[in-house]
Amino acid sequence: MQWVRRAGAVAHFWLWAVLLAAFLLVNAFSTVRNARSTTIPPFGKFQSSDAWLLFATGATEQSDRLVTLFDSLPPSKAILILVNWKDTRSQLIGEAVAYLSWPHPVRFVDALGPNAGGEVASMDPASVAAIVFCTDNPLPWLPPGRRFASNLAVSVVNGSQ
Repeated sequence: MQWVRRAGAVAHFWLWAVLLAAFLLVNAFSTVRNARSTTIPPFGKFQSSDAWLLFATGATEQSDRLVTLFDSLPPSKAILILVNWKDTRSQLIGEAVAYLSWPHPVRFVDALGPNAGGEVASMDPASVAAIVFCTDNPLPWLPPGRRFASNLAVSVVNGSQ
C-alpha cells in the first residue's frame, strides 16, 4: 500500500512539473515574438501628457503648444478651466491642462452647470489670464479663442499677453 501512495505522489509531482514547463515554454515563445514585433516609442519631455491629450482630443503633440502659451501669460493670473463634469474626456482634458498650466493658479467651472455664466462673470477680469474650454461647444458669449482640438480651446483674456 505504501508503494501506491508513493507512486501517486511521484505522478502528481511529474504532472505539475510538465504543466509548469509547458506553461513557461509557451509564454516564453509568445513573449519573445511580441518583443520583436513591438517597439518602445521614443521618450519625450511631454510623453505622458501628450498621450492623455491624444486619447481625449485626438490631437497630437499639444502639450508643448499649451505650455508655450501659458508661459507667455503672467504667472500671478489664474487660468479658468471650463469642464463638463458629466463627461470623463472633458475632465481628463481639464486635469491635463491644469497640470500643464503650472505655476498659474487654476479654477475649474462646470461649463454646463446652471451657474456657469455667473461664476465666470463674477471673476475679476484682471485676475484671469486665460479661459480654457474643455467642451465641444464653448459658451457662445465668450470669445472663441485658439483651437487646439475640437474639444479644447484657449481664450486669452485681454491684457494678459
